[in-house]
Amino acid sequence: SSARILTQIEFANRLAFFLWSRMPDEELFAAASEGKLYDSDVLRAQVDRMLAHRNRWALAEGFLSQWASLDRFDAIAIDDGQHPTFNDGLRLSARLEPQHFFDTLIEENLRIDQLIDSDLVVINGLLAAHYGIKIPAAGNAFQNVLIAQDSPRGGLIGQMAFLTMGSNGERSSPIIRGVLVAEKFLHKRIASPPANVPELASASDKPLAVKEIIEMHQRKAQCASCHRKLDPIGFGLENFDLLGRWRDTEIVGHIGKKKGAGNIIPVRSSGKFPNGATVNNLNEFR
Repeated sequence: SSARILTQIEFANRLAFFLWSRMPDEELFAAASEGKLYDSDVLRAQVDRMLAHRNRWALAEGFLSQWASLDRFDAIAIDDGQHPTFNDGLRLSARLEPQHFFDTLIEENLRIDQLIDSDLVVINGLLAAHYGIKIPAAGNAFQNVLIAQDSPRGGLIGQMAFLTMGSNGERSSPIIRGVLVAEKFLHKRIASPPANVPELASASDKPLAVKEIIEMHQRKAQCASCHRKLDPIGFGLENFDLLGRWRDTEIVGHIGKKKGAGNIIPVRSSGKFPNGATVNNLNEFR
């Protein structure tokens, strides 16, 4: 086997590049050179010191962005003609929000389950207006804001970037959101769909809600096994539109290239998990 114990200098390099994306500083290098870095107390003190340093932003910028697959958010095209509130400033703010939130988790040493449900958000003026949240000071600077107990915000799953990633650029997708939650939070690897699965847009010639179209896919043998696992998870987030705004109703009448006048119907956000557990709203989902 090629496995071996790292020298303390090698370990210091890996630690610094992981936490800071740069070489060790003098203090970390000195601890390694003196043979002290493998002492648990010294190592803990060094990690705490490094996480308190401003260089830790590299961890949010690199690690969090990779884990959350924010490159998918970068790749999604949004029609600003259909969504006039969407612009480059909002996209950039939404891209930065998960990073600032993660950095706050580190700075305040908060529990990891805050990624699912949190009583605070880290937003700027653009996101505050987008979410309908009042903040102490408007502007581009990100700030910690406590939210009401009944707020739909809080955690990664209440953030625009994550919710927009769970869309096809035209409307929300419970399937994609189900995959994201399963892979990121439940550590479930989801296989790609079979090549012969038809697109949702061709599921019906009449206007249907997304939930109704997906339920049609669940009845197809080649689709059922995956959809039963993923869809109830995604349905729990259906009260968020593709830009992460809260909604109680949705417009049906056009999917993909099918256009129509559209009908307003209540959002159906309930589902049943494979283990039999049911969810009827966002709180139960969380």
